[in-house]
Amino acid sequence: MTSETTSGEQRPERRCPVAHDFDPFEGMPHAFFADARRDRPVFFHEGLNAYVLTRYEDCRALLTDTSGRVSARPAVMQHLNVAPSPAAMKIIADAGFPRVPGLVDVDGAVHQLNRRVTQAGSVAKIGGSQR
Repeated sequence: MTSETTSGEQRPERRCPVAHDFDPFEGMPHAFFADARRDRPVFFHEGLNAYVLTRYEDCRALLTDTSGRVSARPAVMQHLNVAPSPAAMKIIADAGFPRVPGLVDVDGAVHQLNRRVTQAGSVAKIGGSQR
């Protein structure tokens, strides 16, 4: 695909690649990730409905970003049509655990508050220094 600049010149359209050949549940994805890190370090996966980062530097930058600019939508498992097993849900209910959203299931101020509390220790481990 191409797009036209204001001067009328044609240029390739810059878009995030879509990885139709990525199976997140494949047991040995090493070759795929080696190619992805080289050719498409960030790609969109339609089946997961999420972007996938393949390089350490990109993952580290995302995990140490404390700005709170995060979208919970890809993390919510409902879009995958995956539900916890009834047996697992019964064990959780019988143990008295309330069903509440996790850190990756919320956005905005609630996410920022929860992330601030939980991230203090992990930023030091991942980023090498306390923020």
